Amino acid sequence: DRQIFHCFGCGEGGDIFSFVQKMEGMDFPEVLMHLGEKAGVEIKRFSTTEGNTKQRLMTIHELATSFYKKVLASSSGASVAREYLANRGITSELIDRFEIGFAPDDWSMLSDALLKRGFSEAELVQAGLSLKKKSGSGILDRFRVRIMIPLRDQHGKTVGFTGRQLPGADSNMGKYVNSPETPIYHKGRLVYGLDLAKRAIKDKRGVIVMEGNLDVVASNKIGVQNVVASSGTALTQEQLELIKRYTDTVVFCFDRDAAGLTAAKKGVTIARSLGFDVRAISLPTDVKDPDDLVQKDPNAWKKLSEASVPFMQYLFDRTLFNRDISNVDDKRVISQELLPAITEM
Repeated sequence: DRQIFHCFGCGEGGDIFSFVQKMEGMDFPEVLMHLGEKAGVEIKRFSTTEGNTKQRLMTIHELATSFYKKVLASSSGASVAREYLANRGITSELIDRFEIGFAPDDWSMLSDALLKRGFSEAELVQAGLSLKKKSGSGILDRFRVRIMIPLRDQHGKTVGFTGRQLPGADSNMGKYVNSPETPIYHKGRLVYGLDLAKRAIKDKRGVIVMEGNLDVVASNKIGVQNVVASSGTALTQEQLELIKRYTDTVVFCFDRDAAGLTAAKKGVTIARSLGFDVRAISLPTDVKDPDDLVQKDPNAWKKLSEASVPFMQYLFDRTLFNRDISNVDDKRVISQELLPAITEM
C-alpha cells in the first residue's frame, strides 16, 4: 500500500524509482522512460534537434532488426543461414532471444523498405545501414548476405549490427562487418549481451567477459547467462564503468591467442583502477574460444564458468606452462611477461 520496499537482510529500501535504479543500474531519467514505456505512458523529453535525430535513428534500427529477422525466418535465400545456425546448435529460442537475422543478397532491399517508411537517404547513411553509391546518386545496403547480430544497449534497444559472413563466402570481404560509429552507437561504450545478462550477473555476483558475440550466444545455449562480450576489442573504461553498475567482480575469458591475452591485460589494468575484483578463466589448450568449447564439450564450459581464479594466478599458470625455469631463454620470456604485471600490483 505504501509502494515502498525494504530488504531486512541488507537494509536497502526506497520507492519504485530507487528499486528500478538499483535492479537495472539506471539513472533517474532512464527509470522514468523505462517505467513510462512499461505502463504505456508517454514521457515527453525536452525537445532538441539532437534528441529527435537519435530517436529517429533508434526507430530505423528497430525496423531494420525486424526486417532482418523476417528475412531469416521466411526467405528462401536465407536457407543456408538457417542451416548454418542449426548446425551450430543455435535454436529458434536463441534466435528470438538475441534477435538474430539475415541480410539478403540484394543491393538495396533494406534501404528501399526504409525509404518507403519516410526516412531520408541521409538518415539511413547516418544510421550506418546504407552507403552512398560511389558513382551517381542513390544508396546501397551496407550489409549483404550476412547473419545479422543486433548490438543492443543495456536496455535492449538495437543501436548497431555485426554482420557475420557465411562459411565459404569470399574471404576478401571480411568475416565480420560492423556498424560504424553513429550518434547512437559507440563501440567503446557498448557491452554486448548486457541487456540479457543483468539479472544473472546479480544472481552470480560476477560477470564473465568474453571476446566474441557468438561466445555469448553459445554460453546462453547451455544456461550460463552471466556473460557479455567486448566484441573483439580490449575493454574500455566506459564499458567497465557500465558493468560496475551491476557487479564488483569481473572474470576475463578471452581467446587463447596472443591477441586475447593482450586484450585481457589492458582490461585488467582498467578494471583494477575501478576497484573490481579481477579474475580469469583458463580455456583448454585444444580450443580457441568459449564458443568452440561449448560445441565440443558443453559440460566443460559449465564447470569452467564456476572455476575462475585470481588474474595473477591465471597469468602465472599461463606464462609458466611448457616453460623450463632453468632455461635462460625461458627465464627471459617469463620475466618479460610477469614483471610488468607484478609491478602494477
